[in-house]
Amino acid sequence: MNILFVHEVDWFRKVVFEMHSLSELLSSLGHNVFVVDFGSLRDRKHIFDFGTLKTKEFNNVSRAHVGSSVELIRPGFIKAPFLDRASAFFTHYSEIKKAMRDKEIDAVVLYSVPTNALQTITLARKYGVPVVFRSIDVAHMLVPYKILRPITFSLEKRVYRCVDKILTLSPKLSDYVIRMGADRRKVEMLPLGVDSNKFNPNVDTKELKEKLGLTEENKVILFIGTLFEFSGLDLYLEQFPAVLKEFPEAKLVIVGGGILFEKLRKLVLI
Repeated sequence: MNILFVHEVDWFRKVVFEMHSLSELLSSLGHNVFVVDFGSLRDRKHIFDFGTLKTKEFNNVSRAHVGSSVELIRPGFIKAPFLDRASAFFTHYSEIKKAMRDKEIDAVVLYSVPTNALQTITLARKYGVPVVFRSIDVAHMLVPYKILRPITFSLEKRVYRCVDKILTLSPKLSDYVIRMGADRRKVEMLPLGVDSNKFNPNVDTKELKEKLGLTEENKVILFIGTLFEFSGLDLYLEQFPAVLKEFPEAKLVIVGGGILFEKLRKLVLI
């Protein structure tokens, strides 16, 4: 199959997560996988670098799995606040259309909402391509500007009504998308997969435990994921001394990266 993944984050700057893993696993199974992403404003080389509307393509890209390969398509955009997403609305439409037509796409896996979801759904209908929306977050809450969240909220509701299938990460997300207007019959839960070669009781973790200062007596609280501001980890860290009073053997391990990383690091060092 020819499968198109559509997202709205920077493929290279984003911490490795499901979009990388799932697309690369499908490529390793013999499918032709193409990815549309959205570049970062942080890639500005100098103050007068306002980007380009030309598309960049990267072949044989792999981040999560050795030996896998996807073709990355990055539509151009204007490197300026607000204009970046506004310009991307048009460039993404053009490149998604080109991909569906020229790559003969059989299915689309959609992760995004405000930047390119409507373009994807509209074009998929035109070319008769089914769209599967992967629900891993409450999309409108990811928007950094509160004034834009109501717009994204409306778009989110429309996306849930229009896609052919919604695969959610958890039961709560299933309930959420249904409340937002999704057809219950189109909603299924698909939990995150686990690489049993890396995560199983037989893996020797002695060296890692020593590095982290963990012993068999410790009660370990583990967080794995992107460190978003709304994750609440900073608030939890501030309250962690209360946990230690009741459970002195408790240890908190945070694995991931994101906007909140520096704040968490400073809280830990206090």
